[in-house]
Amino acid sequence: MRLGIDLDGTVVDTWQIAVNHFNKLLGKQIDIAEARRLGNFYFLYGITVEHGERLWAEHEETIYRLGKPFPEASEVLSRLVAEGHEVFFITARAKTEGIVQATKEWLVNNKFPYNGNNLIIGAGEKGLIARERGIDLFFEDMPVYLDKLVAANIPVVIFDAPYNQCYDAKVARITSWQEAYDLVLVTEKT
Repeated sequence: MRLGIDLDGTVVDTWQIAVNHFNKLLGKQIDIAEARRLGNFYFLYGITVEHGERLWAEHEETIYRLGKPFPEASEVLSRLVAEGHEVFFITARAKTEGIVQATKEWLVNNKFPYNGNNLIIGAGEKGLIARERGIDLFFEDMPVYLDKLVAANIPVVIFDAPYNQCYDAKVARITSWQEAYDLVLVTEKT
């Protein structure tokens, strides 16, 4: 099977690093659970969206370099590749030289099955990209991209998060990478 794998919120806990980084940067103590629940945390800091996006752009590369993988993400994806599945990391991260390099290094340093040809960055239209790549199953957390994947008839699995609880499409929902592994095995057999 060809698997599409989102990065932020799916294999890496970007929220934790981002909130910690913004807390230090802005001298605040915003609760990570509250930021995750909302899915957007700029107003929690008392800053405008424009100011928040400007700060994000200035610190994005650092945040991505510091990200912590979710438990078992690299092990499960490596095992799936060893068993003959193909993995494509498909992310909407900005396609700048620094972010591309930071993302590649992060994948390698955290032992993900990155092979130099399976990273698609700047992928705002994940549904179209998944269709072009022949993705059989896509793992995603953000509702805006889930919508695009569902609209493109790409089988999708929601990686559970507080900000996607209201997503009502009839698709599988998982909470761990072990569940992802089991789901791939079941899907492969059908």
